[in-house]
Parts: sequence; structure tokens; C-alpha cells
Amino acid sequence: LDDLSIISTGEDCTSKEMMKRALNGTLVYLCEKLAADQYNCFGVGIVRSVDEKENNVYLLHSLSSEQLAKTNVLAMGSTSLPSQVYLHCSPKIEGTIPYLQNMSIVQVQA
Repeated sequence: LDDLSIISTGEDCTSKEMMKRALNGTLVYLCEKLAADQYNCFGVGIVRSVDEKENNVYLLHSLSSEQLAKTNVLAMGSTSLPSQVYLHCSPKIEGTIPYLQNMSIVQVQA
């Protein structure tokens, strides 16, 4: 995370700490910053998780290793992931699913 810049393509401008928290489960543009505030966008990815303790970002992406090595900017846009990403899962998936809240009703005895 220290080697990455996180920018928002929207109007809102928040601190890097707040943006790190907002990254989980979002679509981001994977870019390289060039001279004169220009960017080369290699593609898009989904932020799987942000580990602030280890200072890592886990991404789902299709970039080559060369492109990923050049990526130094994560740009957040206003595009949301479709609900199907979260809600329509294969019946073969077992266990908890990230970014979904598994709720169960538990009867508490007094």
C-alpha cells in the first residue's frame, strides 16, 4: 500500500486512510502514473481485500506480471459491481462468501 497512490475519479476527495477502507470489494482501474499528471491505465481489477496490518492489497485482475509491476495507482470510479457478483453464486460454493453477511437466528435461553 505504501507504494500505491489511491485516487478517486469522482468529486469526493478523502484521505488515503479513508480510501483504503473504501477499497474492499470495489472495481478499480489499475494505472501507471506518467509525467504531467497523466495516467496509463492497464485494465481493471476487483479489490478482494485490504490487509492494513501487512500493508497489502489483494486483487482479482487479468494483467500480465509486467503490467502489474508497473501499476502504482489504484483509481476508484463511480462504477459499482453488479449485484450478481455478490448474490448469484454457484451451488458448488460452500462456506462463507466474502462481502456477504451470513445471518442466522439463534434462540437465546434466559
